[in-house]
Amino acid sequence: MTVIINPEPYTPPLGDAIDFTMVTASLGRKMYVQKDGATIAGLRVTTPTTAAESVDVTDVNSQGYRELMSDFGQWSLDIGVDGITKDSTLRDAVQNSSDISFTDCTLVYSDGVVISGDYKLIDLTETAEYRSAISFTATLQLSGIPQIG
Repeated sequence: MTVIINPEPYTPPLGDAIDFTMVTASLGRKMYVQKDGATIAGLRVTTPTTAAESVDVTDVNSQGYRELMSDFGQWSLDIGVDGITKDSTLRDAVQNSSDISFTDCTLVYSDGVVISGDYKLIDLTETAEYRSAISFTATLQLSGIPQIG
């Protein structure tokens, strides 16, 4: 096992590139997910979740208070989607591969900001209710450093 130690502090991939504060209201349908430049058909709800994991550096000199490192240990982006099944993009990915990678996948925000990268499809649930369209829920997790534009 090779361990690589980087002496430079970790800089999150987003840096100051995106301001997540809402300045104006926006329609949810204007946020979408694309695969290879085509919008995944049938999406009704897109739920991006970002997380920055803090690094606890509390020790006996912290006087009983938690201390967190100024840098964080890991940044992540998960995209939950659900909608009506109108094509077989997600199902085909699950059925035809043991490695369910979605390369060239892009989350497009309503203000034009895009986050592109490689994602893993970690779950897919389809529901077929009587007298209703087949619906789905799925989760994509970002793998690696995204490209922000």
